[in-house]
Amino acid sequence: MAARSAANPSPGAASAYRWSDLDFEANLKDGIAIDWPIRYADIAPWYDYVEEFAGISGQAEGLPQLPDGKFLPPMEMTCVEQDFRDALSKHFDDRIMTIGRSAVLTRKFTKAALLATTAAYATAAASPNPISAA
Repeated sequence: MAARSAANPSPGAASAYRWSDLDFEANLKDGIAIDWPIRYADIAPWYDYVEEFAGISGQAEGLPQLPDGKFLPPMEMTCVEQDFRDALSKHFDDRIMTIGRSAVLTRKFTKAALLATTAAYATAAASPNPISAA
């Protein structure tokens, strides 16, 4: 069984990271394989949709390689992770340690809120364009 860490918040938890423009443009920039027919901007609204529906927790950091999303509050780092993050920031200006982004609920939801969210997404899913209906 995997240990809990910033990169692996909970054994068996579903990690949920967005691909960035760097990922979608890598083949074109590197001159290998086939260029992706879509870019980050094309699917960003779908990332939002899924993050809200699944309840993705995480910390917005403003990093181009790790796009921010619609997160629930992040889990707290352990004291060892916090010490490591602090030591890292003291010695490196260009490196950051952040909590993992995963499908882990970090706040309570009332039954009414869960039912309302489920109903809204059911309505959206029945729409020809679920994003505009949500």
